[in-house]
Amino acid sequence: MVTKERFCDYINYMHFLSSLVDKDRKQKHILSIMKYLHGFFPRCENGFSDIEHYCFFIDFGKDGVSYESPEELYERLTI
Repeated sequence: MVTKERFCDYINYMHFLSSLVDKDRKQKHILSIMKYLHGFFPRCENGFSDIEHYCFFIDFGKDGVSYESPEELYERLTI
């Protein structure tokens, strides 16, 4: 299992990379990290990924209403 600290490092690094490439989510480094994290937190049976949703659909936890930190995401995924 990936540690919370390492998980947060990966999420923050993907956020950094995403900001460098103008939100290009198909950037191979981002996809590689995502694939690695899916090894620990696989997609649901219907294909939904909490990690992808967090990173790409609610802009790294900032959905405009509330904020979920990478630490909180890790806690939610490990329950």
